[in-house]
Amino acid sequence: MKTRKELARLGIELLGPIVPDWFKFQSDGGSVPGGRVGRWLFKETQWRAAAFIHDFRYYLIALLLRSDLPAWVGVRMEADFELQKNRKLCAKNRFIGWAYSRIIFRGVRISGANSIRLPAELVVPPTLKAIEEIERLCLEYYYARLTDQAKEQVRKWKESL
Repeated sequence: MKTRKELARLGIELLGPIVPDWFKFQSDGGSVPGGRVGRWLFKETQWRAAAFIHDFRYYLIALLLRSDLPAWVGVRMEADFELQKNRKLCAKNRFIGWAYSRIIFRGVRISGANSIRLPAELVVPPTLKAIEEIERLCLEYYYARLTDQAKEQVRKWKESL
């Protein structure tokens, strides 16, 4: 499995936020249908770092926005398009990377909305420092301020620690 740091050493810079280590333990790192055959066919380990970034973007989207808001559709599309670009960047073969990235993009467009959770269902960051990092990333990648939904969930997380 190539990590983001290993890809950077190879000259491949992925788009999106740096994913905290605690988040990677609760993410599947890229759902691929078809079991072992699907994982082999799509060379899943090549693009695991890109999938973690995508999953983390969905995590931030779920924290910030309700799925009935028009903005939710736009930021989800941005995250899915970023996954497509990152998948192409991770590919050893340009044509295969292009083809797989388009298939993966279609897959997350069709079924990705089902994986975005309600704020109360999100994994609680393990420390106050991690919560503050989540707040910073929300501000950096989505808004100049936290939404009321995000403020309420962050307050609950801080109380639980």
